[in-house]
Order: sequence, then C-alpha cells, then structure tokens
Amino acid sequence: MNNPKWDKQIVEGIVGNFRTTGLNGFRGQNILEPDLQKRGWKSYYNADLVNLHAHFEAWNWACYLWLYNQTHYQPLLERVKRGITMMMEGYPEQWSWTNGIQQERARMILPLAWLYRVAPTEEHLDWLHFMTNELLRNQVPCGGIREELGDESKVFFGRTPSNAEYGNNEAPLIFDNGDPVADMLYTTNFAFVGLCEAAKATQDTTYIKAVNQMRDFNSYSST
Repeated sequence: MNNPKWDKQIVEGIVGNFRTTGLNGFRGQNILEPDLQKRGWKSYYNADLVNLHAHFEAWNWACYLWLYNQTHYQPLLERVKRGITMMMEGYPEQWSWTNGIQQERARMILPLAWLYRVAPTEEHLDWLHFMTNELLRNQVPCGGIREELGDESKVFFGRTPSNAEYGNNEAPLIFDNGDPVADMLYTTNFAFVGLCEAAKATQDTTYIKAVNQMRDFNSYSST
C-alpha cells in the first residue's frame, strides 16, 4: 500500500516466528511463553521437528516467502522449501488434519503460490497445480467448496458420532463425505486468498474462473 508505517513491526513478527521454526521448516502447533523463556529461541531454531499439518504451518511459510521476496535472505527460502517438500511427499497419507482435509488443502495453496512466485520451477508449478486441483475437485457450480473428511487416524477433531452430540465439541461440519456443506470459516476463506495469489502468480484461467465463482458464492452467502 506504499505505506512503510508498519514495516518494522511486520518484519519483527515474521522473523520472531522464523527464529522459532526448526531445521525442516516446521514450527509446530503453538509455543507457550513459559516454554520459550525456559528453552530459548535457538532450541526451536535448531530442532529437527516434522509436523505435516498445513493448518498450523502453511501460512507461516507464505509469510517467510513474502519476506524472502523483499530481502533474498536465503534461510527463509531454504527452510520453507524443505518443509513444503516433505508436505508434498507425505500427502495425503501422512497429513494431520483439524476439522476436515479440505481446509488443509486450502491452507497449502497460498505458500505454494508464493513458492512458485519466488522460485518459478516446473516442480513448484506442478505442486501448485496438483494441490489446487485436489481442492477444486470439490468445487460445485455455485462456487462453494464441499467439505471432505480425511483419514480418521490423523484427525484432531473427528466427526460427530451422532445428532445428539452435534454442537457439543469442536468437529467437522459434515458427518460423511458427500454431504453438501461448505465451511466458510476454515476452508472457503483460506482457499479464496490462496487462489487469488495462485491466479496472480500464474495467470492460469482455471484459477481465475475458480476465484470468480467463489467470489460470487461468498457474496451470495453473506446476504
């Protein structure tokens, strides 16, 4: 926005997260203040952590790649590439998921788009195409993204066991794959941002069409 007012705070926030991101590019679910004070940031930075869970990792990667694009500080790119490589190699069997496997796919699109932007190789473009196609398999004509459950052994919040239990715990919005439900909090919003960046980075007409359909769906859903 050509406004440098918040540059220092933005960089400090991104670098603070990066300093607690391990050798493989993963940061984990969360870092509590007492643990950070006890262990110090270097113990996280030098850790051999692997966390194949896009819900927690993917948008940090997007931030690191955005900062790399401004600075060309190589460790930002190197660690993100290591983490994304492991994520793509582990898909889908090794992926953890939170409320649905769709939100994990949706989260991954933004860092993949930024990875292609800063390092435009055929492999990175293939990864972006693959993950976007995995997501868009469940986009219906009105533009919504139908939810999908993944491997139940990898879930944080599994499907609700009965109608009576619905609403009592954190859970997916659907009972079974194929239920015509779109998650506007955990999937559609992340997908829209990621697809906008993918469309901008590639000018791919498939992405542009998907973004426009999703925009119309979001507009209709909010009225």
